[in-house]
Amino acid sequence: MNLLSLVATILLVNCGDGYVDNFYLSAAFFDNINISRNLMLDISSAETFVLDANSFPNVGKNNSFDATKSITFHRTVNFSTTYSNLTNDEEFTVSGYKGDDFVDLPFRVEAEFSVATGIRGDALKSNGNDQYAGRIGFSKGKSLIREKLFEKASSKMICFFLTTLLEEQKIGFKLVTWFKLYNSTTLTVNTSAEANSENLWQVPVTSLEIGKFKSNFKAIAVLSTTLSGITVPERFLAPIVRALNGQWDAEKNYYKVDCSAKLPLTIGVAGKPVEIGFNGYVETVDFKKPECRLRIRSHKRDLFVLGLPLYVNRGACIDFATDTVALFRR
Repeated sequence: MNLLSLVATILLVNCGDGYVDNFYLSAAFFDNINISRNLMLDISSAETFVLDANSFPNVGKNNSFDATKSITFHRTVNFSTTYSNLTNDEEFTVSGYKGDDFVDLPFRVEAEFSVATGIRGDALKSNGNDQYAGRIGFSKGKSLIREKLFEKASSKMICFFLTTLLEEQKIGFKLVTWFKLYNSTTLTVNTSAEANSENLWQVPVTSLEIGKFKSNFKAIAVLSTTLSGITVPERFLAPIVRALNGQWDAEKNYYKVDCSAKLPLTIGVAGKPVEIGFNGYVETVDFKKPECRLRIRSHKRDLFVLGLPLYVNRGACIDFATDTVALFRR
């Protein structure tokens, strides 16, 4: 097996919404093996689904699957799944039916996946310019399609990162692989995942620092690849906003912050400082004014959720064999 066969996604991207972007695996289904569809990587769900071509005709054949045109597809049961707004920008529900078929991801596997005939909410919102035909789940929950992929890969690991190359043009390079992408010089932290009943990838967090504000504590952070920002416990939002000279815009429903602040947000993960760059957790919505929007929200739970800003110029590897999470610099 050569290197290229192990690479799931490797490309230049236009990071259309600030500097964050979603990750995906390219999938070829057996209704038309010559068409590549993008499935959004979701590490907070075990569900894998693709849009039904007949229920969503407007998305086109590149972003859907027609089960009636695959002679190997075997329909099994109906399904309905609700995705939480804890690890997504909003709650939504996907329903349809499950079935068994072959799919190339890039390894050819035969496994069960879901075909979505109905969606309530924005299940496939893109933070860049890519379009998505569905999602592929890599949480700790039971997933036959994931296990079939790992049988053919060199490890039970998936790694991903986004590197910005030309920030003014918002051009980046993102990669998803089945093998380790870091070494001793680029590794920031490698820690055991925290056990939980929701099958989420969780890590211990020990501090938060921005500007002159610093706080030490013991808490947990959930990792997400589908949340466009960061969620912090309620007590941390005000210090962050103050550090950035921010103010609430009731009309636009977000915090405006000082575009010139350029302060990193540093979160301690298992005692190691993980720096999230300003352009990751702040979006420039108007370059002429300029106007910047904070990508950080709060909730009442004593829990952090680290979404896409975490992976800007930084990568992550989640290892199902060792139940560990590694964060590394790019």
